Amino acid sequence: HLAQQRAETQRLKAEAERQRFEELLAEERRQKEVQISEMEALMQLLQSDADREVRRVQEQMSELEVRAATRIAECQRFTSKLQIQSERLVKRAQTLADEKTQVLQIQQA
Repeated sequence: HLAQQRAETQRLKAEAERQRFEELLAEERRQKEVQISEMEALMQLLQSDADREVRRVQEQMSELEVRAATRIAECQRFTSKLQIQSERLVKRAQTLADEKTQVLQIQQA
């Protein structure tokens, strides 16, 4: 009888220990699931931040491309104006040289 009581007590202790161990495992599993869930939420936030940053940089690049195209067009217009002015100056210099030659020829005659 005493041996049966001891055996029953041991069995109850073992059962309680097993149940406590299962509860610890379940709690650990719940904590891991919470951690995973938090990590997934953090990853989504980071991905959203990265996507926003990529869009912002793309918008900046587009804006810079437009500005660069505008500046290039301005430079081309300026260069064209300078070319025209340069050609006019060359013609004017040629005209002045021709006039000077004519004056010299008249004076020599």
